[in-house]
Amino acid sequence: MSQTDKSVQLISEVLKTHKKIGLDKTIKSLIEARMDPNHFRQLVEDKIIYFVCKIFKIKREDLLQGTSKGNRTDAIMVVYVLLKKHLDYSLQQTNDSLKKDKSVISKSISTFNRLRHDIKQESIILKKHEQANKLITEFIINEKLNQDGTSETNS
Repeated sequence: MSQTDKSVQLISEVLKTHKKIGLDKTIKSLIEARMDPNHFRQLVEDKIIYFVCKIFKIKREDLLQGTSKGNRTDAIMVVYVLLKKHLDYSLQQTNDSLKKDKSVISKSISTFNRLRHDIKQESIILKKHEQANKLITEFIINEKLNQDGTSETNS
């Protein structure tokens, strides 16, 4: 198969994928395929924790090892949700990473999914989640753009 035929086949596959899963997911898949997944996942996980701690005004150590209720439990709940959303972490992966019981993780995610904007305290948590989600989304995009620039320079 000639180089031109391979290029046409590649473009055809990209178009089929775009049609099936959409442009954003196609781009995301292509970019992630070029990156070291373990390094990237750890980097995103660390940034999720960093941004949530910053937004909730809590120390990392308190978030991960503390025993207090309230703000800390709200923050760790947001971390669980963002790990699931951005890294598609399973309960086991979250457990392995954060050393938290899977039943507690599952309960926290279920609780988050029931939060409502019309209840003041729940609305505050949802707004903080939206802030953290926006920051981590921007971070991921920037990191992927940086990776693109680095990979093109190294080619």
